Amino acid sequence: MKQYLFILVGTPGSGKTTFSKQLAKETGCIHFSSDRMRKSMFGSTDLFPREQSNPWVFGAIDYAIDEMLKAGQTVIYDANHSFRQDRDKTRSIADALSVQPVLIWIKTPLDVAVNRATTRQENLYARKLDADRVMAHDQKLETPADDEVHIVINGTKPFSEQYASFTDQLKQL
Repeated sequence: MKQYLFILVGTPGSGKTTFSKQLAKETGCIHFSSDRMRKSMFGSTDLFPREQSNPWVFGAIDYAIDEMLKAGQTVIYDANHSFRQDRDKTRSIADALSVQPVLIWIKTPLDVAVNRATTRQENLYARKLDADRVMAHDQKLETPADDEVHIVINGTKPFSEQYASFTDQLKQL
């Protein structure tokens, strides 16, 4: 496989982590999760306010991604990436190393995402959220623009169908 930086985009509960973990297993890509990094650094996802901890969490991931890309690895960056400016910053890491950045937008109906996020068991990769927080994230999400190289995955399909769609769309890029 050509070297890529896959950048996940989607509402909490959309299925980003489920898809990206399975994609990493299927392809051998390196998987970085913002929730897992936050728990690794602080022991909790809510120990510090996000405004305070985000620069540390995302700085650590950005550094690790840069190192893995320099080593020739394809990387999956599992976080919301709700804002274009954040995606542009992440894409610049890949661009500096002549690696193809590709957004993977996990599209899931809001009611499904809310149900998932409010009922899931908290673990290293995911935290339980209330419905208002999921809906607030969804309202703020800046969907990928036409000039952003991206793949769209249906977050309600089984992984086998998602993977088939992913590989078909990747071939078309």
